Amino acid sequence: AALSLPGVDKIVLSGSNKINGVPWSGVGSPLGTFCLGSTYELMLGNPGQDKVHPFHSHSHSFQVVDYPPGDDDVVRPGEWRDVVPAEGVLVRFRPEDFTGPALIHCTILQHEDLGMMSAISVVDCPPSPPGGEGEASSEPVTPVGAQ
Repeated sequence: AALSLPGVDKIVLSGSNKINGVPWSGVGSPLGTFCLGSTYELMLGNPGQDKVHPFHSHSHSFQVVDYPPGDDDVVRPGEWRDVVPAEGVLVRFRPEDFTGPALIHCTILQHEDLGMMSAISVVDCPPSPPGGEGEASSEPVTPVGAQ
């Protein structure tokens, strides 16, 4: 089963060159922190926008789970991508290869330069409580600012 990261189950690319209402402020302020080896589902969107922002994730490909009807000539459910139009598409990803920061951004260079970029962080999560020794916790780490 896929996990939703509390407070970060949607990634919204807005016309004001922000991601989730926040302009880029550097890798030291990740949008959220994800557990290595856990699976997540995120909704990518830009509600109320007439311009589609192509969303790109560095280091972590994602699988398209659902896409708005009528647009399946662009993106099809089941496809693995690293760029997708952020217009109500549900994606699934599982960080497996490394820990540390990874960038996400709109691939329209001007939008990225004006702040439509963010970072996520991938960490080794603490082990499960007794009884689940040797396995990573299935609970995501609390996102920055949600404490």
